[in-house]
Amino acid sequence: MIQTFRVAFRLLLLGSLWTAAAPVLVCQASPPQIPQLDGAWWQVAGNPDLGDLTGPFQQPVDFAIWQAADGTWQIWSCVRGTNCGGATRLFYRWQGNRITDANWKPMGIAMQANPALREVPGGLQAPHVFLANGRFYMVYGDWWRICLQTSTDGKTFQRVLNSHGEPDLFTGPYDGTRDPMMLRIGNLWHCYYMGSRLGAQYESATFCRTSHDLVHWSEPMTVSAGGIVPATPADAVPARSRAERMVLLVQEPVLRTERAEHAIRVTQSAEFWCR
Repeated sequence: MIQTFRVAFRLLLLGSLWTAAAPVLVCQASPPQIPQLDGAWWQVAGNPDLGDLTGPFQQPVDFAIWQAADGTWQIWSCVRGTNCGGATRLFYRWQGNRITDANWKPMGIAMQANPALREVPGGLQAPHVFLANGRFYMVYGDWWRICLQTSTDGKTFQRVLNSHGEPDLFTGPYDGTRDPMMLRIGNLWHCYYMGSRLGAQYESATFCRTSHDLVHWSEPMTVSAGGIVPATPADAVPARSRAERMVLLVQEPVLRTERAEHAIRVTQSAEFWCR
């Protein structure tokens, strides 16, 4: 079965300025703001031809979109169910001249796991790209850790090796550490990510660690677990967006079609959450 993934680019203006404020818990009784699509979506990428690594049931899944230094737009997607072996996942890349273009140009396999660096074979998951200090940074999962690589042009990335000669930033506290997304608040980086553990009270949870330098990271804090629909070990990381003195966390539907979207409003401190 050939499956495609489609992306709609829309802008929801929630606030124009991020201002400093003391970390005060804010829970408002009014309904949360709900994003609305302002028009039709368009397909930018599909199920790629991986040559000998093409699997009969492969699927493009978690992906990142950003603008490279030359102005072109980039998509890197995890493709699972391939014939690359191991956990069957690798990264594939597309490129578009304009964000409004349909059917971006397939650019080939962008990256595979490197077992010599203790990355799990076929274990690459969920790239997320952000700009800092004039460079492009990509955080990704390698099946059990959150890892880092950088680029000067936004197209070709090199792993950043730590003091142990490996690309990981951290792992745990749950198994299957994955799906990182980065948010900078003031001078502090917040990395939100998922983990799962069979048999735990909450088998899937969202965690956050913080860092001033993207090298040294805090201990994890749990920011989301449980809720009105029980989580499953296959849940993916929530999406976040910055707005004026708030962060919206939206849990995406995974496996359970009855899972509703929930907006969680928080202040500057990631420790303060309300559902």
